[in-house]
Amino acid sequence: MKKTLLLSFLVAIQSATGGAANLVKKESVEAQKKATTKVVLDSGVTVILRRVPDSGITSIAVGFDSGSANMPAGRRVLGDWAMSVMARAAKGFPKAKLNALTERYSIAMGCDGGIEFSNCAMTSLSPYWSQAFPAFVAVVKNPTFDATDVRIQKERMVASFQAMSENPGSWSNDVVNRIYYPAGHPYRLLRDEALGELGKLSRDDVVAYHKSLMAGPPPVIVVVSDMEDNVVLADIRKSFGSWTGKPRDGLVVENPAFDPANILSIEDRDIPTAYMRFKFPAIGAAGKDSVASRLVFEVFNEELWDEVRTRKSLSYGVGAAQVQMRKGIGSISVSTSKPQETLDAIASVIQKMKRKSFTQAELDRFKVVFSTSYFLTQETHGGIAGALLGTYNYYGSTDPLYDLPADLERVTIDDVQRISQELFKQMRVGVVYAKAKFNPAWVTSFNDKIKSAK
Repeated sequence: MKKTLLLSFLVAIQSATGGAANLVKKESVEAQKKATTKVVLDSGVTVILRRVPDSGITSIAVGFDSGSANMPAGRRVLGDWAMSVMARAAKGFPKAKLNALTERYSIAMGCDGGIEFSNCAMTSLSPYWSQAFPAFVAVVKNPTFDATDVRIQKERMVASFQAMSENPGSWSNDVVNRIYYPAGHPYRLLRDEALGELGKLSRDDVVAYHKSLMAGPPPVIVVVSDMEDNVVLADIRKSFGSWTGKPRDGLVVENPAFDPANILSIEDRDIPTAYMRFKFPAIGAAGKDSVASRLVFEVFNEELWDEVRTRKSLSYGVGAAQVQMRKGIGSISVSTSKPQETLDAIASVIQKMKRKSFTQAELDRFKVVFSTSYFLTQETHGGIAGALLGTYNYYGSTDPLYDLPADLERVTIDDVQRISQELFKQMRVGVVYAKAKFNPAWVTSFNDKIKSAK
């Protein structure tokens, strides 16, 4: 199965003449699209079926258009809390029975709460679909939320939030979020706010959250399998075809407004290393330049490592990344004993990104590396199901997933320069370090340098 998928997503090697060959054959892309079918049931439930012949494995993901961002402040922990308990027990499948079933048939099952979307997923061997699917349906529609399970999960979440500050590298993210997200922003959930919510909410709130999930927009269901589409669709229609949920107004998210007077947040700690996290708006998942932006961050991440770590030995840990949701979020993280010099080094990398500083051969190399990592995420049925679900959530179509290699091929050096100029200009910085050792003017100078760089 894995060999078949890798062959179907064959990545080309750069040609000896220096020109980049196609990252994936057009025929292969068309084959993937042909193997994918979308059906909308009368209830409004969207079903996406992806055939992988002779694999012997079936994965299903049920995606909900709901996450912490849809919840008001004071209740944003409920999604993660409820979803993490759902797969413990359900009507007709008490904990002991469900555990015995999943162990006997090697069934993987679980639910996850996200920021904009949530999902439940299950993977089993295809011959055991008839045993696994009814249990999965019960988990999605009728979880029992055993009081002990709910309490234990709450205690785990409390312990996890409390432990966040023990790792200053991770904690710097919470520190910068204090100034990046204003109160009430859909993406905002600071550690202390989350702990405050958990202290006030109960099992009744968890149960109410699940009821609201069932009453919300009909889900998107993705199945990746070697089973015949009509067999899978009949089972899904029987279990989900009478969904009573109703659409609601879509989530509206805006990028946080930039306030030049509020660009630095410092957590005062008497430690020898400064842990810094930079945050700035990036391109969203469905943005026109979303694929090009991913490549820009691949290039940016490697350039940061080469300059800050390799050339100047200022840090053992530096990198850049982005999160693409309805709005994109860009970030840089670095730990260093020389924060001023490190800020200058990062600024020099950004200045390089904003100029046409790369050859076509260099950019082609990044494309091959990026596309390889992209294909590796689709080696498993669960990975494919998750990728299809995520793509459909933001695009309303699965085609952009399959078209990504072709979109990547079209990215030019001019695109890298243009997107870098658009993104890398105004950043907010969170720092975990001794306040007496950190001069706020360094961050002001840093932003001035990157804003004017062209």
